[in-house]
Amino acid sequence: MKNKKLLKKMKENKLAEIVMKHPSYMSFFKTLTEKDILSVIEHNPDFIRKLEKDQITQTICNKVIEKKGKLLYAIPEKFQTKEIINIALKENLKNFIFVVNQTEEMVLDVLKKDIFLFKYINRKFLENEEFVLKIIDIDKRIFMSLPKKYHTQKIREKAIELYPQSYEYIDIKNITPKMTLQYVSANGLNLAHVCKSLITFAVCMEAVKENGLALQYVPFDKKEYDLAIKLNVEDRFLSPKSYYKICQTAIKQNKNAIRFVIKSAIKSAIE
Repeated sequence: MKNKKLLKKMKENKLAEIVMKHPSYMSFFKTLTEKDILSVIEHNPDFIRKLEKDQITQTICNKVIEKKGKLLYAIPEKFQTKEIINIALKENLKNFIFVVNQTEEMVLDVLKKDIFLFKYINRKFLENEEFVLKIIDIDKRIFMSLPKKYHTQKIREKAIELYPQSYEYIDIKNITPKMTLQYVSANGLNLAHVCKSLITFAVCMEAVKENGLALQYVPFDKKEYDLAIKLNVEDRFLSPKSYYKICQTAIKQNKNAIRFVIKSAIKSAIE
């Protein structure tokens, strides 16, 4: 009779009250049949957290998720079927963080709906270059959160193609001339963020063609160039004539660029 009353209370969703007042009843829980457990879960799905591992069955798990999807975290790995996972994700996509065995198809589908769940995907997928290219296609911002150990040249190039600002998240040793050109052609003022050693005549011209005001970031130093000539490395620096051409292009694009012209350089170029 006592056990019947207890079971009735459990079905009435008074489990917390029972456990707090009568902790000795925990031993009674272990004697419940699957049928009893299912009748309790019908009213109190959280009861699964009080069950022993050997008491949990697929049928019980199915009923729990049917009642409360966020309890996916309490479902053992072997019982996390595709059906159970789909129900949990349909209830709330954030339940994805409790999925033990993620699949590529599942991850791609989840990221299409909520890109901020990227940090919860299994890192094994990031070792697959083709998979990473797919998720960058879904959202270009993913590259900025992608650990550098998963960067490949193909991934870097794809990232810049989709989102030029990705350039700022690439180590200088991995940057190619093509990447720099793409970066400044998207916004000439990006020239301000290009390492001096990567700035060439072509890069400067591309920048001022897009925005003449990028002229303010064009590095030119006559003394530096003269020293480079003596060291026979002048091809690494802008000559006065090259700088003059850049200025002409910048002013043509935006007449206000004239205020950034280094007059002494222009004088050297026309002498």
